[in-house]
Amino acid sequence: IVIVEAGKPAFYHQMQQRFRKLNPDGSPSLEAVDEFVRGEVYTGGGLEEFHRLSGYRESSVIYMGDQIYSDLVEPQKATQWKTAAIIKEVAHEIKEMNCPEFKEDVARLMFVERLVSEAQIHSDDAQHTIEWLKTERTQLRTRLKHRINLYFGSTFRTSTSRTAFFYNVGRYADIYTSSISNLLNFPMDYCFYASRSFFPHEMRLNNPETMMLKFTSLADNQ
Repeated sequence: IVIVEAGKPAFYHQMQQRFRKLNPDGSPSLEAVDEFVRGEVYTGGGLEEFHRLSGYRESSVIYMGDQIYSDLVEPQKATQWKTAAIIKEVAHEIKEMNCPEFKEDVARLMFVERLVSEAQIHSDDAQHTIEWLKTERTQLRTRLKHRINLYFGSTFRTSTSRTAFFYNVGRYADIYTSSISNLLNFPMDYCFYASRSFFPHEMRLNNPETMMLKFTSLADNQ
């Protein structure tokens, strides 16, 4: 089923607006649509009429778009549709982050930041070293930023926090990907789950798989 010129965002609020079938010459038919026919192209319509004709529950629909405000905000506010943001920059950043040089710089940055934190507490004579580490930290952060994009860095991250753009992606999109075709790698009934994030006061498990094997072994011995 193809729907064009739906008139977003009014489509989500004009609940009973009728659909019209497009003729071969592109003009809309004068007859109202009473059922969707596979392969036909329709125009107009509204949210309630769409669900009546398609038979889809709201929770069964996923809407994909590449513009946050014009594509994803209204489906999130007016419906129970799931939403997916299509962001082509994801592919570039994944490619860069998987380079050995990028991984090495991230590991070094995390190590330097840990040294700075510990040195401030456990050493009274390390001010010169701390200043050197801070300089090294700044250089590493700049290098990582330039590896992604020489002018403005990552689309998604600014040092340790999310960019304003990525914050809004999190507000209005259930998932995000670089291309719709990526979803072909998953079965139709696949359910995506968000990874657990850790707050500063929470304990991080570096090797949860190892701990699970340990617990399993203990359970087997009891």
